[in-house]
Amino acid sequence: MERSYQRSLERVERSLQEHMEVGPVVQDIILRNCFNLLPFHYRRNNIQPPHSSFIRFTWTQGDQKRVEHYSYNMKLYEPAKVLHRVLFDGRCVIRVNNFEMTGTGRVHRLPIGFKVSADMISVPLEYISGVESILDSTSRCLKKLELCYPSRSFENLQHDVVQNAKKIFFLDLLLEDNNVLSIALRNLPNKYIKISFLHNSPTAEEFYGFIQIWIATKREIGSSCSFELNDEEMGDSVLNLVRARNETTEQTERSVTIIKEDRKQYEIIVKEKETQTSERFKWFFEVSFMGVS
Repeated sequence: MERSYQRSLERVERSLQEHMEVGPVVQDIILRNCFNLLPFHYRRNNIQPPHSSFIRFTWTQGDQKRVEHYSYNMKLYEPAKVLHRVLFDGRCVIRVNNFEMTGTGRVHRLPIGFKVSADMISVPLEYISGVESILDSTSRCLKKLELCYPSRSFENLQHDVVQNAKKIFFLDLLLEDNNVLSIALRNLPNKYIKISFLHNSPTAEEFYGFIQIWIATKREIGSSCSFELNDEEMGDSVLNLVRARNETTEQTERSVTIIKEDRKQYEIIVKEKETQTSERFKWFFEVSFMGVS
């Protein structure tokens, strides 16, 4: 990491020398980059900085303000631990509507005994074990669980916080082996499941396979599974496969109702999103278990 910063500093220094005759805007940008890289310049050349660095915490309550300074001669995680201890240590269960712990590869140093109660949680799948340990017992059955950037292994799906969530959303799957998702769909009992893919979307055949797997698993009446789509054409292709391979009882341009051998009735419908939260995913298809005819 430090070598990378050293190379950046050298590159900026060369740019500054080469562009001293250019306009003031470009010079200002280069000088600003040099200023940001000064700490690494001092370290590289073993120079004592002409100033003292501090980390400042400010607490404000009403008209009262409390300020604390810590010399910046420590690793950044150490003042972060101090801040977490001040904010959370000794508090009872912290109640929030939505608890988010996004980003991967991070270490969150929370105080011992920290507990949170939430209706919705958004975390990378790899954090589930840690999140489960800080959840209050009232949050064991979440209204909604968002799992960001799940890995191909889909580890940790057996945890209670995953199995008991009413709604579970898999966001931006990085999935090369669709068999992994098939296994997950076969073993997830959640009433509502929603899935989006980060890069390449599955083919119509693969989507149809996911439908068959979800249908073959015992579901509560009213359960549904939806997949976000890049375009309406993919939804049409999926519906055409369903029509060709199943006995249909009702159908429209964008929906098909099928009945299986055990008289269980399912509806597959292609919808346009009412709220466009993403430029890419404007459509989705949903399969719902309607009951026994």
